[in-house]
Amino acid sequence: GLNEIVHEGEAQLVYLDYLVAEHIKHKHYLNIAGYIVPATNAGTRGLQHESATEMSIGQPFAASYRHTGDKYTVSLRSDGEEGVDVAKIAESFGGGGHFHAAAFMIDNLEGFIISEDEAIEHETIERSSIS
Repeated sequence: GLNEIVHEGEAQLVYLDYLVAEHIKHKHYLNIAGYIVPATNAGTRGLQHESATEMSIGQPFAASYRHTGDKYTVSLRSDGEEGVDVAKIAESFGGGGHFHAAAFMIDNLEGFIISEDEAIEHETIERSSIS
């Protein structure tokens, strides 16, 4: 009945939250349009969107990508409080979307990947400028 359907849906959401949390444990940083943002290689569309949304909290935006044959699909998400217009960023790479959710496709990620040391340095500078 209806209660079984509701219970099954709740269990699926709990499992999705677990998968997203596991993906986020393996985040790294990308430089997209001059923003150093957290990112994950999601592998699947559902995890791609959910991971980016979760990581965007307190950030200008976050990215999650997956390889789709010969290209990468890069999903951008920004938080409602502090987020930037990711549609404009996606448009600059030939994609599109909405203010808080957008995407684009690229041939490779080489120009976006930065080292963990660069990301930590960026976070340290950003924190000191807020104080």
